[in-house]
Amino acid sequence: MNAKKIRGELLMKTKALLLGCLLVAVAMPSANADIISADNLGGPITSSIIPLKTTDTDPNVTASGIAIGTGLGAATANGRYNASGWTTGGTIDANDYFTFTLDANDGYKIDYSSFIFTGQGNGGPRLLQLEYSLDGNAFQPVGGVLTATTNNTRKDYFIDLSGAQFQNLTTPVTFRLYGYNTVNSAGLFSINSYSINGYVDTAPEPGTMALLGVGSVLMGGYLRRTRKEVDAMA
Repeated sequence: MNAKKIRGELLMKTKALLLGCLLVAVAMPSANADIISADNLGGPITSSIIPLKTTDTDPNVTASGIAIGTGLGAATANGRYNASGWTTGGTIDANDYFTFTLDANDGYKIDYSSFIFTGQGNGGPRLLQLEYSLDGNAFQPVGGVLTATTNNTRKDYFIDLSGAQFQNLTTPVTFRLYGYNTVNSAGLFSINSYSINGYVDTAPEPGTMALLGVGSVLMGGYLRRTRKEVDAMA
């Protein structure tokens, strides 16, 4: 076997060893929950209950449940979280929204994938917009504007949350679903059911990440030494 072939094989084995060590260092058990928090609403509900707690939430996540903004009025409905008083204006009113917050418990992180909900409007908002905040203050839109029903029929909505800003979160994220361009201010809009989906995993401890960094340096040094030894054989 010539020196060139020996060198190639040794380098391949060393790289494979380095990769294996890195994978082992970061491997963690995963809860892999498809549903992070959800509720199929039922029975008489009024939006004056703030917040309405969810019925199905991952045990490693804290969910606030749904609440309404200060610009809306409570409206009782059967199997729906309902509100009136939505702005008739063509732009979002900062106080007219449904809101909920999710936070991974200590030692866990969340990778979001989607927000799915069923809405029902009766003379309410024609347009909807989901926004999010990572600090509870500055809100930014997620996806495009949604068209709502206003004739008292139900409609299913899907909003993609797979963007990088919603991955590996160990701190709270607050969502607000705004409604505007309402048929009339007495019009109603409700969330009939919803599901926030993704994955909940254990988060690497700082000590683990530090160990990974040290291991990478040591393995890098080993790889350089191996190259030198093989070069000496050539």
